[in-house]
Amino acid sequence: MKEARIIVLLKSDTALIPAKSLAQRFALTNREQEVLHHLIAGKARKEIASVMKLSEDTVRSYLRTLYAKLGARSRVEAAMLWLRMELLENLKSVLGL
Repeated sequence: MKEARIIVLLKSDTALIPAKSLAQRFALTNREQEVLHHLIAGKARKEIASVMKLSEDTVRSYLRTLYAKLGARSRVEAAMLWLRMELLENLKSVLGL
């Protein structure tokens, strides 16, 4: 039964554990969370700035802060770390750990 729940989780488009709990763990501000969301969606810094109505320098600053808080060295590493942590949290929830 747990295997079936894990498969459903892996095929799901939505996370079971809200990203807010991870954001709180890493002390991410609402703006940092929004930048991270756009980063994970594959948007470039210029696109993020346009969507959020910020300067590219401000987005660059948010990205530097995100990298530091997550312990990442690049945008790809930050996105992968975040998605991996969300997956692990969801697996723990499904498995009851």
